[in-house]
Amino acid sequence: MAAKRNILKVEPFDNLTVMCISTALRDYALAWHINEKLGIQLNRKDDLVTGNELIESGFSFYYYDQGENENIFNLIGNNSDGNLLLKLPLRTDYFLIVRNKISESRLTQIASELRLIPGVLHAYQLDLSKHKQVDIILEEIEFHEMNTLKRNQKRIPRN
Repeated sequence: MAAKRNILKVEPFDNLTVMCISTALRDYALAWHINEKLGIQLNRKDDLVTGNELIESGFSFYYYDQGENENIFNLIGNNSDGNLLLKLPLRTDYFLIVRNKISESRLTQIASELRLIPGVLHAYQLDLSKHKQVDIILEEIEFHEMNTLKRNQKRIPRN
């Protein structure tokens, strides 16, 4: 009789929620509306640059950290000079990524608030299990975030 094997399957982004937003608003206007509606403070950081040596695209990148053991928010543009960061069946102009555990009621409230922003055509939660190519993009975003925060970190002078 063959020995039974238990396989541990780990999802790389288990505490992550991706909201897809379709709008004609510019990134700074959408970030302002999101800040007003959700009571957060998204700040513009260096663009997320992806691609190869021939074609590089810079996607707008906004960041807000609510503090220890709270949520981290990223707003990322999906379109840069006609190049898409991620191709999806529905038109998607921006991603609002929420890291760390979030309650269903808060998630529903965020989706409702996004839909109330003037100029937003639709906002929906992306099912990460149905879109395998999103893992690579999420890794790039995470590395970009770490590098950006490391560059912007101020050193405390020694006495």
